[in-house]
Amino acid sequence: MAAPATDPDPRLDTTMRVAPGDGETMHLAVHGELDLATWAAFRDLLVSVADLWPRVVIDASGLTFCDARGLAALVAGAVRAERRGGRITLAHLRPNVAKVLRLAGLDRRFGLLAQGLRP
Repeated sequence: MAAPATDPDPRLDTTMRVAPGDGETMHLAVHGELDLATWAAFRDLLVSVADLWPRVVIDASGLTFCDARGLAALVAGAVRAERRGGRITLAHLRPNVAKVLRLAGLDRRFGLLAQGLRP
């Protein structure tokens, strides 16, 4: 069952659901732009999710844009997850977002999935 998260900026929408049959993975779907206007709220959400779930899979198929602040939010979540022995995986990246991750050298930091949502 998906439960919408509360997002103060309508340009970035998130939805969370627990993986069926798996009590350790949270799926977080992201839609919109992860930028200067939305990064702080997303960072706070991702860090709080990483505190509660060992594995977080972010379905980024709806993420249309990500700037340096967006990358900072993703890294903050990854740091929190790693400190707790967890991991954040990015799935279904659009080519423009994958390019930003690659140029920043962060493609090696996250697990990247092209197909499916299984970590």
